[in-house]
Amino acid sequence: MVFKVTILGNSAAIPMLNKNTTAQVLQYEQYTFLLDCGEGTQIQILRYKAKSNFKAIFISHLHGDHCFGLVPLLSSMSLNGRKEKLLIIGPKDLKNYIESQLSFTNAYLSFEVEYITPQLENEIVCENEYLEVRAFSLKHRVETYGYVFREKEGPPKFLVEKARALEVPPPLFKLLKKGISVQNIHGTTIYPEQVLGEKKMPCSYAFCTDTAFYPDIVPYIKNATLLYHEATFKQSEVQKCIDTMHSTAMEAANIAQLANVKKLLIGHFSARYFGMEQELVQEAQTIFKNTEYAEQGKTFFVE
Repeated sequence: MVFKVTILGNSAAIPMLNKNTTAQVLQYEQYTFLLDCGEGTQIQILRYKAKSNFKAIFISHLHGDHCFGLVPLLSSMSLNGRKEKLLIIGPKDLKNYIESQLSFTNAYLSFEVEYITPQLENEIVCENEYLEVRAFSLKHRVETYGYVFREKEGPPKFLVEKARALEVPPPLFKLLKKGISVQNIHGTTIYPEQVLGEKKMPCSYAFCTDTAFYPDIVPYIKNATLLYHEATFKQSEVQKCIDTMHSTAMEAANIAQLANVKKLLIGHFSARYFGMEQELVQEAQTIFKNTEYAEQGKTFFVE
């Protein structure tokens, strides 16, 4: 089983003709989630044929380039007849932001919304049979959260061919899977460790935008399979990061290195770097080689 991350938008502050503001669709098995919802996100969902039967929407913070598309999207969901409850996770003022806009436009939703605001660091804010999602604070000018989506640890792989070679009757396979010893057709005891492989390391996806360089998050994203981290400016403009509480590409790479992640995606580049995206990637790669641009429209697989 794998995560699929589709980048719907990756621009900082303002949308451009060929570059939308932040939004991503994360899919795992039958579950689909939306991460941030910049202006025009519902158009991007259509453009890139992304799944939109969201179980939950995660909003990092209430700056417009991360949430201006949310109420229009919810309105369209309602017009399309959605009935299933929707979780919306984010800052404490998110509920008021949504409900006030709906009220001013005399709109209502056809489905129930449950709002969740993280109360503790690294708190589980969403969970199903496959995944748990934890929230943690980022360092920005307003209340801002990062999220890490992590597979739950599953059972070790059952080695069917090995069980057959040991002449275990197939009806007894389920006992071995549960860790119970059985006897084969000759009466020889077969132990679970003889037919169970190693446990698969759980995959994880960490989403960190917007934030200043903030090593405090490292324990929460440690060993992530894929990390998305904002990289608004080049290192030569680090003072702008300090002033606006954003990160440079090299600072994002430092976080990836400290957290020992497998791969880093960077985005949320300032509009001044349009057409220069690979320069920021190359800066990050001087510190963390396995860095890639979170290109709009591209789907990344986490496995």
